[in-house]
Amino acid sequence: MVSVRDLLAEEALDLRLLAGDADAAVRWVATSELEDPAPFLEGGEVLLTTGLRAGRGRRDWAAWTARLAAARVAAVGFGTGLSHAAVPGPLVAAAGEHGLALLEVPAPTPFIAVSSAVAELLRRADEAADEAALRAARELARDAGAGDGGARLLRRLGRAVGGSAWLLDGEGAVRTGEGPVPPEAATAAARLRPRGLLAASVDSSPERTLLVRPVGLRGAPGAHLVVRTGPHVPRAVHGTVDTAVALLGLVLDEDARRAAADERLVAVGAGLLLAGAADAAGAVLAAAGREVPVRALVLRTSAPRRPPALPADALAVPAPDGGLRVLVPGPLEPVVGALRRSGCRVGVGPAVAPAEPVALTAALADAAAALERTGPDRAVVRWDDPVPGGLAEALGSPALRAWAAGVLAPLSALDDAERERLSATLRTFLVHHGQRQPTAQALGVHRNTVRQRLARVSALLGRSLEDPTDRAELWLALANA
Repeated sequence: MVSVRDLLAEEALDLRLLAGDADAAVRWVATSELEDPAPFLEGGEVLLTTGLRAGRGRRDWAAWTARLAAARVAAVGFGTGLSHAAVPGPLVAAAGEHGLALLEVPAPTPFIAVSSAVAELLRRADEAADEAALRAARELARDAGAGDGGARLLRRLGRAVGGSAWLLDGEGAVRTGEGPVPPEAATAAARLRPRGLLAASVDSSPERTLLVRPVGLRGAPGAHLVVRTGPHVPRAVHGTVDTAVALLGLVLDEDARRAAADERLVAVGAGLLLAGAADAAGAVLAAAGREVPVRALVLRTSAPRRPPALPADALAVPAPDGGLRVLVPGPLEPVVGALRRSGCRVGVGPAVAPAEPVALTAALADAAAALERTGPDRAVVRWDDPVPGGLAEALGSPALRAWAAGVLAPLSALDDAERERLSATLRTFLVHHGQRQPTAQALGVHRNTVRQRLARVSALLGRSLEDPTDRAELWLALANA
């Protein structure tokens, strides 16, 4: 975590704390001279301003500060020597009243220097968190063999995430863990239990985050892991929790022998890898003497009639539809042969680096699309095989073009500038697999601008950009408009 105090420690910036909480967590930097920037903030920002358009009276400064405090801004960096020779006294008083950190940014310090410093602090914090998560994963793997029902593992997990951890049994009672469990956690576990091993819950508030995850290797969950941590959960913390879930599943499986445990570790690691948790997968696979493949082909299969005898280097996990998701680091033919002998039809996707979640997700989609094109006379289809009947001709049909024009008609009614702006934002968003930050970087705008444009597109087109079906149809419409 990066705090205001960390920013103050950057001596080259010459920042001075005038009021408020220097321990507030910083997530990003925003610069604004709006009279009311609060609606455009997400919380945790250092707001840089010269006070050009903000209120100049005592009451105006009080209201302005109250709105920023309500938006959970981490700090205000007030640049002096431009609109104001010094930070206004009423602003200092209001910041002190609301506990909002107020920093004086002297005229020789450009705002871009503050932004660059925060970006560097966040980068270093992410690196440190990743390193800590890897250390924690190794230590958790050792703790899993302590023979104490996971008690040592849970204590270490609590320290690693800066909070507490408990293991609840099938009735919602505390099986392992110290101190009272949050009452809402037992309620969440009871709600998730009938939904099996794929269901999880995240409950966030300004004070804390509560994660509830099912624990088990197969069938119904044997328990639920509850983790309470801070309000902002870094990606590395989620990876540490993923590792703990996998290892606790092993702790609960009392009948596992060592060889079977290694096999299950590989399966859990493959599942984590295919779910996009590469760091956690690496730690789990390492415990079984395996590594995350540098590059692998991605396969999707129909439901096998019997378990396939796959080569040792292949990583396979069940898919929700009863088929398999398979990573093939080595030769493809032995794996396809084993899958065909087990009665599977096979869709072959491209080769990707499995540690890259975006590329892996796209490859799984390509493999699933290839699987849909298999049939009794075509049991194995590659993602780039030609489509019988001429897909290119079908996509260029007048009927499809007419459909695309109808889908995008609300955008066509806009003026040229707005239509192009919204269409470009939507296309870039879809190219980046629905990720707003990469979209903002590609367009050279702030992610809040991307969020506002996408909300406008969603309202105009009546489509949910969170729905994968709607996103696919919008991509098809843009490609054929």
